[in-house]
Amino acid sequence: MMNNKDLALMTTRLHVPLIIRDMMEHSQGYAKDIDYNLHDIISDMQPDAAILSIALGVQYICAKLPKESFVPSLEVACDRIIEDYGPLWLAHVNDQEIDNVYLIDLLTHLPEDFDTLNEFMDLVMAYVPEDSMAYKILDILSTQASAHNLIAETFIEAIEAHYQEEMKALNMPQSFAGNDNVVAFPGCAARHN
Repeated sequence: MMNNKDLALMTTRLHVPLIIRDMMEHSQGYAKDIDYNLHDIISDMQPDAAILSIALGVQYICAKLPKESFVPSLEVACDRIIEDYGPLWLAHVNDQEIDNVYLIDLLTHLPEDFDTLNEFMDLVMAYVPEDSMAYKILDILSTQASAHNLIAETFIEAIEAHYQEEMKALNMPQSFAGNDNVVAFPGCAARHN
């Protein structure tokens, strides 16, 4: 479980949650160029940092919304994302060694996690007034989640292609983890019924 110190570090270092907080609290002085800046900042992030930034920002928005419709579900999705990706981000920031198997396993779930987050944001947006600051920010975050989903999918495809190349070079079965629930051992032909 992430502690308050870790959450505060992520919030301040990622900047996006602070920007969202300011946008929500000072919506009267809202300038249109903040939209562009928010898009720009998130689009320059790596997908794992982007999903964390979006989840932390969405948590702040959810705290300001009535707890009806799909808001609690969106909060749970954000909590899970922060718990899953937060330790990885903190390890990277603290220059700690990261297990490659754990890293690849976690990153292969990024597209699915972006999809889940996006679906819940869309459901919440259906119940939030379109002229509200919450709606405007969720719309930006949804757009960025979709863009980073495509980046994450491309990254996963590159990892799979690299894995396939390595397995060909070693003359081993070329099944990528997650594609099948059958483990092929070297020297054994996989049987498919």
